[in-house]
Amino acid sequence: MTLVDSNAEAILQLVFYLIISIGYFKIFEKCGVKGIWAFVPIVRDYKIAVCADMEEEGRNYVLMSLLLSIINAISYFGTDKIQLMLLVDMAFVAVLIAYVIYEIRIYNGLVKNFDRKKDGLSASFC
Repeated sequence: MTLVDSNAEAILQLVFYLIISIGYFKIFEKCGVKGIWAFVPIVRDYKIAVCADMEEEGRNYVLMSLLLSIINAISYFGTDKIQLMLLVDMAFVAVLIAYVIYEIRIYNGLVKNFDRKKDGLSASFC
């Protein structure tokens, strides 16, 4: 990858982050939560759960997010030992599954709070 490619990728990631944060900002305004929290990643995860009236799930969701970050860091600075990396990868998959389940529950809570019709795959998980 060249320097131009990495710069373009970084700019694209920043643009996506800003678009997503603006969406969270608007949701937070509707819920009465300070919009500035939309730009703080871990806090944003908790606050979106608060908007869905699922504070306990929000704490677990944040915990899963932090665990994913830690596991990613361990993988990045990995080791040559295949067995250890296999355990790290298995932990990543297990935490990722829990993360997605909490995410679905929280967003379904938002759907209920905003009186919207459930469409798509997440409706089948209720």
